[in-house]
Amino acid sequence: MSMSNYEFYKREHFSKDMDIVERLVSEMSPNMRPFFINMLNSRTAFFGNITVMKRSLFREYCEWLFKILFEAEKKIDVSCYDEYQKRVWGFLAERLTMTFVDYAMAVHGATRRELPVVLRQLPPCSTNELLQIAQAKKRIAQVAQPKDDGPDDFIDIVMAVDSKYAPHAAAAIHSALVRSERPQDMRFHLLDGRALRESDSIKLEATVSQFGAELHVVDVDDKKLRWLPLNRSHISLQTYFRLLTPELLPNIAKAIYLDADIIVCADLRKLWDIPLNGNPIAGAPDEGGRSQSRRLQLPLSHRYFNAGVCVLDLHALRQFDITEEVLRAFRKYGDLITLQDQDLLNIIFSGQTTSLPLAWNANTRIFTGNSLEPDYSEEEAQESALDPKIVHFTDRIKPWNTKCPHPLQELYWLHRNETAWRETKLKTVKRQLLTLIRNRVVAKNRRLRKARTN
Repeated sequence: MSMSNYEFYKREHFSKDMDIVERLVSEMSPNMRPFFINMLNSRTAFFGNITVMKRSLFREYCEWLFKILFEAEKKIDVSCYDEYQKRVWGFLAERLTMTFVDYAMAVHGATRRELPVVLRQLPPCSTNELLQIAQAKKRIAQVAQPKDDGPDDFIDIVMAVDSKYAPHAAAAIHSALVRSERPQDMRFHLLDGRALRESDSIKLEATVSQFGAELHVVDVDDKKLRWLPLNRSHISLQTYFRLLTPELLPNIAKAIYLDADIIVCADLRKLWDIPLNGNPIAGAPDEGGRSQSRRLQLPLSHRYFNAGVCVLDLHALRQFDITEEVLRAFRKYGDLITLQDQDLLNIIFSGQTTSLPLAWNANTRIFTGNSLEPDYSEEEAQESALDPKIVHFTDRIKPWNTKCPHPLQELYWLHRNETAWRETKLKTVKRQLLTLIRNRVVAKNRRLRKARTN
């Protein structure tokens, strides 16, 4: 670890509880104190969920462990803890177990052997890619001229786009327009930090105008954002632009924010009409939501959301001093903030967020397997895989990459090939052939692995 066991416990739990246990160890078993201090200062640890030892050691271990824990129970008040932190006795017991193992090795000459840990991964959810592709093709073929059958009721959509991501934004925009019953009601606002070429802006305008919708390029002065950290190689300052949306669009009361690496599979009017219940922001649960909440020490009542698809009450957000809130968050959480603006939004609006159905932000790990700890059930994941409203390509390998394993990768190309960034027929054939070969190889390898385990 890059931190001591004590530092890690302080970050994940309540250090006062560990301080109480340290005092109890010092008072009740001073012979164990050196080993306890070594454990606190050590930068290595092992999982103590299952520990096997000789009977004589086990009896000594239990007598010592429960004597400390029973006394600690009298002194530690857990009444204000959430359900996760109420597991404090297990957290403390793991550290006490590490202490006892070191003691047994030093005093009794015991030896230690660590066995591998297997963490359960959520399996890939099944989806009907043929049905999804057929539905997308049908919508594309049925595109008609905009209908003038009622008053305008605009849906404002915000995206942060540069020339590198312009082709992908075009695919996302096209998918949203094709799925809408009234595409002329859609207004796209592209946040541009002077990185969107005029030629690309014109191409995007052409995609939008054929549906009677509107596109506005909004200039962003990113000077006030340049102090913010970029701690991942594939992240640019552009990711923070969504924090400026209330300021950049002063005359708009509400907006949907979309990342560019998404494909819309349902009418965004349905997302627009979901009530926010007085909250300034709405988002769907993240693929690693529970672990992210623990990292940031957020209450379990808050479902950590993925910021790639959000509904924003811009009027309510203008009541916040976002700059001040961001500074406070960095002052309090510091290097715990690793997922940029997504962490910041979850920190600032913890307890003030409406949770959207997962289908409105169906992440990649729903379809490929998830080794993280999401804040949604397997049932929610399966429902989203069968009927995704928005497919979000959250993995580093995107659908425009040759080795993309996503089963709905073809949806991206169906829509991109309806824009100015369409493939040539030769490139389409080559890509589809490579995908077919890769899928067959992957399927064969899976069968072989399954056969070996049986």
